[in-house]
Formats: sequence, structure tokens, C-alpha cells
Amino acid sequence: MNTYQEKTSVSYHEIRFFLVFIPLVNALNYYLTYSDIRFNSYTAITFVIDTLQGFAAWGAMRMIILQLDKRFPFQPNPIKRIIIQVILTSLAGLVVIIVSTEILNAIVRDKPVPGSFYLFDIFIFLIWFFVINGIYVGLHYYSLWKTAEKSRHEDRISNEQKKIRQEGLLVRHG
Repeated sequence: MNTYQEKTSVSYHEIRFFLVFIPLVNALNYYLTYSDIRFNSYTAITFVIDTLQGFAAWGAMRMIILQLDKRFPFQPNPIKRIIIQVILTSLAGLVVIIVSTEILNAIVRDKPVPGSFYLFDIFIFLIWFFVINGIYVGLHYYSLWKTAEKSRHEDRISNEQKKIRQEGLLVRHG
């Protein structure tokens, strides 16, 4: 790891946030996707399954982001990093969602996955993947800002202590 990476390694502290965020996103998706939601056991089961799929997709995205942080940091080219991150995480998230949906559908139903899933739902997932990437990029730069502020504060204190030591204390004789 080079010196810049050591100075700028980011710890996101986002897990608790996403444990709440993903079920809320899933609830919003239900509201946007289904015109007539009935609160019954089928809805509860599909909500839980969809939420677990969301956690799996987020886990894949998170793993890619953490690997990119190690191997391809934001500096010296943050735009390139963000583009690569959005593409890779979106592909990974889509693979997780599509494969798990196809497998679950094959187990539970005799019919193929409805075409609306590929025509409509995928675009909703891509929007959420874009939002998740925005959250991670924002957390990255927020962490760097906090680190810089802490460093400035420590430098200021250190400079004040050096100044006191250099000037000494004034004592009046008299």
C-alpha cells in the first residue's frame, strides 16, 4: 500500500445504515411497483425474500467497493474510479438480483419470470444501485474531510505547543 492510500484509507461505518435502508427501499419499491398491495402471508414472504435479495446485492456491491478502495483508489483520477465503481457494482447487483430471482422463480412457479421484471423492475434496481454508489462516494469524501479536519486541529495544537516552548514563559523581576 502506498503512502497516499495509507493516509486516505476509509472506514465507512455504514452497515447499520444499510440494515435499515434496504428494507425501507424495498417497501418503497413495493409501493412503486404494485398498484394493489394486499397485506397477507404471500406479501410478507415475498417482502422478506426481496429484502434478502437486496441485502445480497448490497453485499456484492460493498465487497467490490472495498476491493476498489484497496486496488484502485479515488486519487489520482476520481471520475474514472467512480465510473468503474458504478459499472462494476451495478453489474454485480443485477447479477445477484436476476440469478436469485430466476432460481427462486424456477423453484416456486412453473411459469417464467414475468417480462415486466426485465422491462421495469431492473431499471428501478439500477436507480437504487446508483443511489447506493452515491452514498458510498459521499461517505468516502466525508471521511477524508473529517480526517483532514482532525489533522488540521492536531497541527494547530502542536504549533501552539511549539510556540509556547519556543517563547518560554515571561517572568517579571522586580
